[in-house]
Amino acid sequence: MNTQMTKTDINIEKLNSQLDEWKAEIDKLEAKAVEARDEAKLSYMREVKNLKVSYAEAELKLNEMRNAQERASSDIMDGVTNAWRDLGNAVSKAAKGFG
Repeated sequence: MNTQMTKTDINIEKLNSQLDEWKAEIDKLEAKAVEARDEAKLSYMREVKNLKVSYAEAELKLNEMRNAQERASSDIMDGVTNAWRDLGNAVSKAAKGFG
C-alpha cells in the first residue's frame, strides 16, 4: 500500500484547508449580517449570498481537481486558480466592508 502523498494530493489538501477557512469566514460574515441594522442588513446579506456562490464555484473546481487527480489538465488548474483568487478577494473585500 502506497501511503506517500502525491504533489496533487498535497495541493488538494492545501486548497481544502483554505476553502475551510473561507467557509468559516463566510459564516462569521453571515452572522454579522443577520445582526446588522436594517439599512445595512440587505446589503450584507446580498454580499454573503454572492460569497456563497463563489464558494460553491471554488468547491466545484476543487472536486473537479480531486476527480481528475494526476490527469488534471491545465484548464482545470486554471479554473481552480481563478476560483481561488476570486473567492479570496471577495472574502477579504467583504470582511473589510463589514467593519
